[in-house]
Amino acid sequence: AVSCRRKVTFFMNDSITENDNITEIDLLEVLKMVLKRWWIILISAVICAVIGYVYSTVAVTPLYASETTFLVNPEFSNSQTTTITTAAQTVDYVNKSMKTYMNLLGNDEFYEMLESALDGKCSVDYNKQMLKRMIGYSSIDDTELFKVRVLSQNPEDAYIIVKEMEELAPERIAQIRGFEALKVVDHVLGPDDMVVNDSKTKNSVLAALVGIILSAALVVLVGMLDTRIFSESDIKKKYKYPVLGVIPNFDEAKNDNNKYTYNYGGKQNEKAQ
Repeated sequence: AVSCRRKVTFFMNDSITENDNITEIDLLEVLKMVLKRWWIILISAVICAVIGYVYSTVAVTPLYASETTFLVNPEFSNSQTTTITTAAQTVDYVNKSMKTYMNLLGNDEFYEMLESALDGKCSVDYNKQMLKRMIGYSSIDDTELFKVRVLSQNPEDAYIIVKEMEELAPERIAQIRGFEALKVVDHVLGPDDMVVNDSKTKNSVLAALVGIILSAALVVLVGMLDTRIFSESDIKKKYKYPVLGVIPNFDEAKNDNNKYTYNYGGKQNEKAQ
C-alpha cells in the first residue's frame, strides 16, 4: 500500500514550484483575492449588520438598570473600638465587612424579606429566585462603597425594587451588627433616568464582523478552487516549464484607434490592424 500525504505551506513571495505532495498558498495572493472582491465583503457586512439590528429590535427585549450605592460605616461599636486601633486594621475591617454585608444581602432570608415588601407593588409578583437573578452586588475599586444593581424589563419595577432595598438593607444589617453599619450615599434615579442595556449596537457590530469573516473566507475558498489560467504569470507559478509564446486576445485588446495590444515578457507591443 502506498500512502500520499499533502502538506500546506504558507509563504509571502511569488516563487512557487510544482510538487505533487505540496500545496503552497501565497498569502499575498490571498490578500489580492480579498481586495479584488472587496464589494462582496462590504455588502455582506452591511446585510449582516442590518439583520443583527432588526433581530435586536424585534426579538430582544431591552433591560433597564437601576442602581444605588451603600457606604460601609467605619464607625464601630464599643467592643470593636478596643480591638481596632490602626488605619490598616480599619481598612481590613471595612473590606471584610463589605464582603460580609454583600453575602448577608444575598442570602435567602433577605430575599424573602424583600419579596414580602414588594408584594403588590410591582407589575409582577417576584419570588426570591427571580430577585436573585435580577440583583447584583459589586464593590467600587478600593473604597468603602459597594453598588447594588437591578436589571428588569420594566423600569418601574427596577426602581421600586432598589427603593425597597435602600430601606431594608441598612435595617437588616443593623439588626445583625447592632449598630448602623450601612448608609445610602447615592440614591436610585427615577425610571425616566435609568440606564438601558440596549444590545442593538453590540449585536449589529458582531453580526457585521461575522459577515466580513464568512464572506472573506468564501472569496478565498472560491479563488483557491479556481484552477483556470488567466495570464503568463499564472503559468510560471504553476509549472516549471518555460513559456515559449503567447497568443493575444485580439477582440479584448482592440481599442478605439483600431490597434491591438499584447504583453509578452513584461513589455507591451502594439501593431496596427
